[in-house]
Amino acid sequence: MTMACIAYAYLVRSCRMTASGDVVSEPDTICFDCDLALQMARDERRHAAGTAVYALGYDGDLIADSPLASHGLSIPPPYGCGAAVMA
Repeated sequence: MTMACIAYAYLVRSCRMTASGDVVSEPDTICFDCDLALQMARDERRHAAGTAVYALGYDGDLIADSPLASHGLSIPPPYGCGAAVMA
């Protein structure tokens, strides 16, 4: 029996660049609506050095290691979150 990879929530990540050039992560946001998560990332990119939206499965793990959308600097997935393998 195969299980479909369905996103139950979306993780919105962003980072900012300080005056000294350091990259600082902003607090992550969990959103349950895909369109809203993508809009949040688009709106945030005006102020952030980078944004990314990751899809989360029913168990809170990432569905894929790559983001659904990203802008600016590349933001890796959070530590301890591996992509779930659905078989």
